[in-house]
Amino acid sequence: MLRQIGIVSLIFLCHTAIAQEFTFKELAELSEGNYENFEAIVSRKGFEFYKMETPTLEPRTKTSWFHFQKLANGKIESIDYIQRIENWRADQQKIEVTYSTYDLNYFIALKSQLTKNSFKISSTDKLADGYMIINNYRSDTFWGWTVSTVQSRDREKNIISYSLSINKTQKISN
Repeated sequence: MLRQIGIVSLIFLCHTAIAQEFTFKELAELSEGNYENFEAIVSRKGFEFYKMETPTLEPRTKTSWFHFQKLANGKIESIDYIQRIENWRADQQKIEVTYSTYDLNYFIALKSQLTKNSFKISSTDKLADGYMIINNYRSDTFWGWTVSTVQSRDREKNIISYSLSINKTQKISN
């Protein structure tokens, strides 16, 4: 499926090191792989393991959440790998990869890669106070994929963070 993605190289307007960490294609590939591959790739890019959690979000759901961080330009950048098996006996799992940044130019570049790959906004949620905006994307080309972007403002620090999440449902390989 990823072979169908025709990523055009983007010229990033900003000159920060983080602006070239991951393309949409790379994030999509991470969402199709296993945790070991994810860990190896993000470690090569300078991210360090921060913590792992196994929250109990729903009954009969097994969730493993791996969080990696990197200090770039004085700010924390993070990437998460979340594996969710909704029914322990099922043969499917949902993998979510979320990349978070404070770099608006990088976020804009990632969003433009979405539209170049046939993703369109399917819904928008905005908190009444305007401190969080969530856009959900769908594509007729990429079945089984959902993408969302979140823009949120920290009221205390008065900074805005941006994140892009890619969800992919896939078969569990034994």
